[in-house]
Amino acid sequence: MIEKHYFGIDIGGTYIKYGAVDKAGNILKADATETPQTVEALLDKIDLIITDSHPENLYGVGISSPGRIDMDAGVIQHGGSLTFLNGLALERHVEETFQLPCALINDAQAATMAEQWLGNLVDVVNGMVITLGTGLGGGFILNNELFAGTNFQAGEISWMFRQPEHISGPGMLGSELSAVQFVRKCARELGLSDENDGYTVFEYIKTGKNEKVNNYFTEFARGIAWVILNLQSVLDLEKFLIGGGLSRQEILVDQINNQYLNLRNQFRYFASIFHPVEIEACKFYNDANLLGAVYQLLVKLEDTVY
Repeated sequence: MIEKHYFGIDIGGTYIKYGAVDKAGNILKADATETPQTVEALLDKIDLIITDSHPENLYGVGISSPGRIDMDAGVIQHGGSLTFLNGLALERHVEETFQLPCALINDAQAATMAEQWLGNLVDVVNGMVITLGTGLGGGFILNNELFAGTNFQAGEISWMFRQPEHISGPGMLGSELSAVQFVRKCARELGLSDENDGYTVFEYIKTGKNEKVNNYFTEFARGIAWVILNLQSVLDLEKFLIGGGLSRQEILVDQINNQYLNLRNQFRYFASIFHPVEIEACKFYNDANLLGAVYQLLVKLEDTVY
């Protein structure tokens, strides 16, 4: 039997990941199950997950979810791709059902909290996580605290536009710098049967043998570097972390760094004013949202490691 601990739940579009976590951030036990597609089925699944974890052994539950999360009220205002979650007071449901404290947080912001707690944002006063996926997500640490924004939407880089005359889907950064679309474009050029085969795409990139794919790769990395440059000019951050599945590819983070330095060299006046920032991969991958949700719970309970 696991000693008394915290419990993290990460609601994803395809799977719910859940597990027991101790105060030091060690994941004691974890598992996953398919994400139901109705609110009733989702609540039933979460209730079953918590019941099976023996609530009497829990100090509380932290939950990560996609979408716009009102962390004060514990409500999923908009569930992102899981629109059936809109308006769900999930935090209150857990607290009333199990008589346990609960904290609810957006998934990208949870990943940011995990990095601040135990990852590559430890001791960073002002930093950011940029998550590469279907779009561009992110989370800010400002003055040592998570900055969620007035309406809990800080970090939604996908909604930024390159040019005012192209205020539509194709002109949004979430479309132009979608990691999913980047991989698919490369896969089509390479004639791969699976357009989502990122592993094979990067194996080709490492060889440098396909000029078009190399150019796609450079353009993608330069676009992320361009975002970093612009965010640096607004927020004067000291460190950026790259998250999402592609961040496991060391060559990508290296290329983003190269393109960032190229942009600084191209705009010497900018370089003379702003200090160069650190750009690294996130420490945590699949476990980030689960850990960050637990850390948000610790913060809520004023039971942090600080």
